[in-house]
Amino acid sequence: MARLTPFGKLLRKHRIDAGLLLKDMADRLGRSAPFLSAVETGEKAIPAGLVEEIINEFALNGEDAAALRAAAEQSKKEFKITVGKTATDSQREVAAMFARRFNSLSAEDLEQFKELLMKRHG
Repeated sequence: MARLTPFGKLLRKHRIDAGLLLKDMADRLGRSAPFLSAVETGEKAIPAGLVEEIINEFALNGEDAAALRAAAEQSKKEFKITVGKTATDSQREVAAMFARRFNSLSAEDLEQFKELLMKRHG
């Protein structure tokens, strides 16, 4: 059995809590069951808009909606950094360095980076 992503685990929980089979949830979302299963396991990326469709279709409250959004972010394999027209050369350089070196950062490096970002942007 394929391993579920954080998003997949939470999606499955909501589905089971609603008493739905995978096919039932897929039908309500206008998707196929195999596609939804592939999203749960991370074999397919979460398409734009799907998280909000789930939140709306299943009337998830603020806390549950926030948890589903966070799980979707944790399950992503790719992120896009848009530096914009007004970015400085330094900002562009840092974004490029981060992207190139991301997979080589240690757990300690990541924790320090996370703390710095949380301190600066709470």
